Amino acid sequence: MRSLPRTGSCRGFALHPAPASRSSGGSSQFRAQSRALPSPFVAAVAPAYAGSMPPDRIRVDFRKYPDSQHWQYDLLWLAEDEYGTWLWGPPGTLAQRSDEPPIAFESTNLKLVTDDWWAGIWQETGEPEIYVDIATAPVRSEGRVTMIDLDLDVVRLRSGAVRVLDEDEFAEHQVELGYPRELIEGARASCERVRAMLERNEEPFATVAPARLAEALALQEVPASPEQPPGRA
Repeated sequence: MRSLPRTGSCRGFALHPAPASRSSGGSSQFRAQSRALPSPFVAAVAPAYAGSMPPDRIRVDFRKYPDSQHWQYDLLWLAEDEYGTWLWGPPGTLAQRSDEPPIAFESTNLKLVTDDWWAGIWQETGEPEIYVDIATAPVRSEGRVTMIDLDLDVVRLRSGAVRVLDEDEFAEHQVELGYPRELIEGARASCERVRAMLERNEEPFATVAPARLAEALALQEVPASPEQPPGRA
């Protein structure tokens, strides 16, 4: 992941409208059990929201291996369905990488947190149409989702062209950060899966995202800044 959600450029968040999706209201339960990662990365997380509503705001916590802070931002919970957890951020949402100054989204952005080794990003306007971060499967806890960013990104332009980005960074970090073999193989496999899905225009990339994006555009509430803890408005 070379930089963060920049609208009109190549960073943002988004969701896909999923078939047989649950209601996007607060009664839908935030998915709390993530796919276990290969040891020694992280363990599966016990359900956090059983019998309760999900938090309105979710802190997205991207890390770099083994555990250094990367991108941090708060998004609003939108919905949960078979594809994962959908979050969104209106214009003005702040995001911060490490100790750098925060930046603000210029338009509505939406994000899909899957249980696989990738997280989908869409933005209302600009290029690319779709930006997918290759990352470890998420660990979910109360009001927070944590993933290890694995450098590789797969994008699809509005022309339909699909590209893999940051392969040089991925190669460098294998040596500099000492990526374990399981992490390298997992990232490569996920990158190939996502590229194939985008090229074939499979769900949730085909029809699910536009519906979720439309839902988010109708809401427009500015979430908390990176300095504020996630919580209810």
